[in-house]
Amino acid sequence: MVTVLQPGGPWNQLASASFLLSALVSDLLILRLFLFAAYIFLFAAALTGYPRFPRWGWQDAISVDGLAWSSTIIVFHGYAVWRHLWDERPIRFRSEDEEQLWRLFHRRSGMYRLEMSECLRYGRWARYAAGDVIVTPGASHLRLHLVVEGLVELEVDHGAGKERVLNTLHSGTIFDFGVANVFGVYIGFECAQDVGFTARAKTDCLLYEWSIDDLEVFASRLSPSVPAFWRSFVLCEVGLEYAGRVHPARGTRSANGEWEGPEYEAGARSRDFTEPLRPEELPPRRGLWGTLRAVLRVFDPLPPAGLRHCSTPMSGVMARNRLAAVAAAKGLEQRATLQEEERAQDDVEAAKAVAGVK
Repeated sequence: MVTVLQPGGPWNQLASASFLLSALVSDLLILRLFLFAAYIFLFAAALTGYPRFPRWGWQDAISVDGLAWSSTIIVFHGYAVWRHLWDERPIRFRSEDEEQLWRLFHRRSGMYRLEMSECLRYGRWARYAAGDVIVTPGASHLRLHLVVEGLVELEVDHGAGKERVLNTLHSGTIFDFGVANVFGVYIGFECAQDVGFTARAKTDCLLYEWSIDDLEVFASRLSPSVPAFWRSFVLCEVGLEYAGRVHPARGTRSANGEWEGPEYEAGARSRDFTEPLRPEELPPRRGLWGTLRAVLRVFDPLPPAGLRHCSTPMSGVMARNRLAAVAAAKGLEQRATLQEEERAQDDVEAAKAVAGVK
């Protein structure tokens, strides 16, 4: 004979309702909040001996295993809730230069302040006086350089007896493009064995530089949003570069499609750095109805196809491209090191020969 049990107490009912709500939402923060609440209610139920409806209070009993399981799970869900809430805090950069660097990335990729602050934990600011060598052919594949201010002259050497090409880079331009293959989408531009370039500061310059190791961290260890924003940024950079090459007489456009001013050609910062964000570029201010609409959008019990698929280059062709880019950079680095050692050895032997003649 089947016995119909008395309904569970209010703590169990609240826990079940929280589990149901967690199944109806798609936002990760709200989902974790409901799960956190559910296990809080289960902890209370275990602490009071699982009272039956309609009782709430202690029943002269306690569930040790219920307390152990619920408290352990509360710790992990609680940390996740704290992490997601902390990510929503206002981000303030340490300097106006960092603020302007974020504006450039925001306009050219949509990157948020949090992801920019993560990227700024790596890399470095670098100032060069006019005439300084920024990159030599042996190290051109080891760093990604972003020109913030000034003009950089790029001299590409296609090997002995071949043409040397000069190109002037302005504010907002990155080099070497080939390093960006680490983000999983093959865009080419990697250095061949017989091709290298030298970058010199044509004027006093301010650059921000990331190493190939920094970029690999962005591509494989940070939040999936970071490499996604970087791919958008590289796409914008390639597009602006292509437009400038196809229509050199028209000048240069910013990420908003507007022309850069005449001072840009002399080395001034791109307007993507300097112009404050316009109202349409800022997150929308939500009134009462906007807040209600945002809350309603959170409820999505039937997720679309592919929701779990992210673009982190950890598997498939994107991982292959990432690993190939890193391996190529490391291989060229080793080759350049060997060449430097051979040249140093030749210099030593030449010095000994000269000393012997004397």
